[in-house]
Amino acid sequence: MNTRFTVALIALAILALLLTAQLGALPFGNTQDFPVAGAYATFNQEPFKSINAAADSEDVIQIAEAVREAAPQIVLCSGTSIAVAVKNSLTYYVSENLPGTPIEETLYGNLWVSAFLGSNGSTPPAYRIHAIEVTGQRIRVSYGSVESAVRTCDLLTYLMWAPVGPLPTGSYTLELFDATEGTVVASRTCHVLN
Repeated sequence: MNTRFTVALIALAILALLLTAQLGALPFGNTQDFPVAGAYATFNQEPFKSINAAADSEDVIQIAEAVREAAPQIVLCSGTSIAVAVKNSLTYYVSENLPGTPIEETLYGNLWVSAFLGSNGSTPPAYRIHAIEVTGQRIRVSYGSVESAVRTCDLLTYLMWAPVGPLPTGSYTLELFDATEGTVVASRTCHVLN
């Protein structure tokens, strides 16, 4: 009797391990974090790279002017480099609501997530990116406000771009998550075509 019970427990344990391995392979269960070291921004945050030296300043200026007074936004674009990604994100920032517009990854290489966090003084920085992650069909940028008793009176447009790699064909939900408030402040759906 004890032998049968032990064999049954071992079989259940093996079955549980196999099931766990299979569930872990499902796209909705895995979260892939992207290091902020590969990201670019209009504001100072280590280890972000400065967008000013990497992209056409006219494209960055056009985006900044289009969103300066707008609510926070998040977009997905493609590009073989940060300069191409900024140029391609311009369409999404300056156009009225383009949800569900297909992003053809194969035309321009890698996929990039871009977010506008808000406009505020530049020193000290008013916002900080906490995480950039892909979980199944969701791409999330998590950020928070940085409190300060004093801040410069200039008006900096807080924009960032980060590579999220090639993604499988399908629909993705983009989320800009305000960790300070604990809420999603912007979301949209994009369709990736390969």
